[in-house]
Amino acid sequence: MSADEPRPDVPAEPVVRPRRLRVSPVWAIPIVALVVAAWLGFVTFAEHGPRIVITFRTGEGLEAGKTRVKHNDVELGIVDKVELSPDLSHVIVTASMNRSATAHLASGTRFWVVRPRISLGNLSGLETLVSGAYVEMDPGEGDAERNFVGLEDPPVVRAGVPGREFILASERLGSIGPDTPLYYRSVRVGEVLGYEFSPTGADIRIHAFVNAPYDRLVHDGSRFWNDSGVTISAGTSGFKVEVESLQAVLAGGIGFETPVAARDGEPSKEGTVFHLYPDRTSIIEANYFQRVPFIVEFDGSVHGLEIGAPVEFRGIKVGNVTDIRLEFDPDNNRIRIPVTLDFEPQRIERRGTATGETSDPARVMAVMNELVARGMRAQLRSTSLITGQLVVAFDFFPNAPPAKIALRGTTPELPSVPSDLESLTVSLTDLLSHMAVLVDRVTKMPLEDLVQDTRSVLQSLKSLVSAPEIRDSVRALDKTLTDADASLHQLDTLVASATTGYGGDSQVRRGMLDLLRQLQDTAKSVQLLADYVEQHPEALLRGKGAPP
Repeated sequence: MSADEPRPDVPAEPVVRPRRLRVSPVWAIPIVALVVAAWLGFVTFAEHGPRIVITFRTGEGLEAGKTRVKHNDVELGIVDKVELSPDLSHVIVTASMNRSATAHLASGTRFWVVRPRISLGNLSGLETLVSGAYVEMDPGEGDAERNFVGLEDPPVVRAGVPGREFILASERLGSIGPDTPLYYRSVRVGEVLGYEFSPTGADIRIHAFVNAPYDRLVHDGSRFWNDSGVTISAGTSGFKVEVESLQAVLAGGIGFETPVAARDGEPSKEGTVFHLYPDRTSIIEANYFQRVPFIVEFDGSVHGLEIGAPVEFRGIKVGNVTDIRLEFDPDNNRIRIPVTLDFEPQRIERRGTATGETSDPARVMAVMNELVARGMRAQLRSTSLITGQLVVAFDFFPNAPPAKIALRGTTPELPSVPSDLESLTVSLTDLLSHMAVLVDRVTKMPLEDLVQDTRSVLQSLKSLVSAPEIRDSVRALDKTLTDADASLHQLDTLVASATTGYGGDSQVRRGMLDLLRQLQDTAKSVQLLADYVEQHPEALLRGKGAPP
C-alpha cells in the first residue's frame, strides 16, 4: 500500500473556508447622520462670524434666539442675548453675525430696530406686524468695530446714497424735523437729516440732504425758506391759496430756488452753509438790507400798532416798526409814545441819481429833509376794521404846520399828524365842550323872568286887539276892500269888452290884417320896380318893352 493511498480506517479532514464580513443596512442611518452633522458643523464654522454688542435705549420687540439682524431684507445674524445694563439705563444686545458681514462691521456702521412707526409725514415698518421686529444694519466706513450704539429712529438717508449734504442756519426750527422734505419747484429732491444748535447757540443748524442729480441745482446764490405747504395771499382779485403738497401741509417742508444770475459756475460744495428764511416773502425783504432808524411820536393812542407792523408811503411798504415805548416827560408833565421804525431807502429811487446814491446816509437825510419841508408827515392808519391793526403811513399834508426833522439823542425824529379818527374824536370833543358851555349858559339864564315878560307881552297884544278903535278900523278896512273888489270887477268887464271889439276875431282886427297884407304886396312891387330900373335905366325915357 503506497503512501499516497488513503487509509480506509482514517477519516478525511474537512476543508475550512474563510468567513465573509457582512454590514447591516441599519448602520447607514447613523453614518448619514454623522456625515450631515459634520457638514453642518463645517458650514456653521465656515459661516460663523464675530459676535457684536449693540446698545439700545429700550428692548422693545427684541427676543433672544428669534430676532434677526438684516440688511436689505437679507439675514446677516441673530440676536443671542438681551439684557439690561448694570445701571438699568439701557439694553445690551449681543448678536452673532455671519462671516460675510465681518468686512462691513466698521465704526460707521449703524443699527436700529425696525418696528411699525407712524408720523405725520411718514409711515414705515408695517411688515413687522406679521414677521416681527428685526435689527436693520446699514454698513458704513471706518475701522473695524464690535461695539455699537443703536439708533432710536431709522436714518433718513442710507449710506452710499448719492447726493450732498448742506447746512441751513435758522433762528427758529418751527415744524422742521428729521425726514422733512426738500422741494425744488414743488418736486421733492431731498430731506432733512437732523438738526443741532450752533456752538454759540445763536442759531439752529439744520442738516439737509439733496439727492443726486438735484444736488447740482444748489449754488452759492440759492435761497432756502421754510415752506409750510399752504400760502394764502390777498389781492385785487380776491384770496389766492397755493398748496405745495399734502405731506408739506401735514409735516412742513423746505423749499429752495436758484436765481438765473446765480446758476453760473460750479454747484455748491458739500457742507456749504445757507440761511433759512422764515418764508418766501422774507427773501424779497432781504434784498433791502440797508435800514435807517427814525423816531415818530404820536399824541393819541397807538392801540393796534405792533412791532413788525409795516411802514408805508402812499400804500407802498418802505420799512417796519422796530420798537414802541412809553416815556414820561417830567419837564412837560406828559406821557410820550415814541415809535422807532426802520426806513429802507433802497425802496425809493430818485430820478436822475446813480445806482447806490440814494442809499448813502447823508443823501437819505437830505431827501427826508426835502420831503418834510414839502409837507410829508407820519400818520397812524387802520388796515382792517375787523382786527383794528394799524400801520405807520407817510403822506403829504399841505395844510400841516411847518416842521423840521429834529434829533432825539442820535436818532432823527420825523413829524406826525393826528389820524383821521383822532381828528374826528378831537372835533367831537370840541363840539361837546361847546354844547356843554351853551347848556351851562342856558341853565344860568333867568327863565322865569322871561316867561313872565312873554306873558305880559301877549296880554298887551290881547288888550290891543280887543280895543274899540281896532274893531272900527278893521270894519273900515273891510269896507274899503269890498269897494276895491267892485272896482276890479268893473275893470275886468271893460277889458273883456275891448277884447271882444278889437281882439281875437273882431271886425277891426280883420280889417287891419287885410291892410297890412296890401301894404306888404305894394312894398314887393316897389322893390321889383327898383330892381328893374337899376338894370334898365333907359326905361324911364322909352318905357318898358320899347325897342332900343
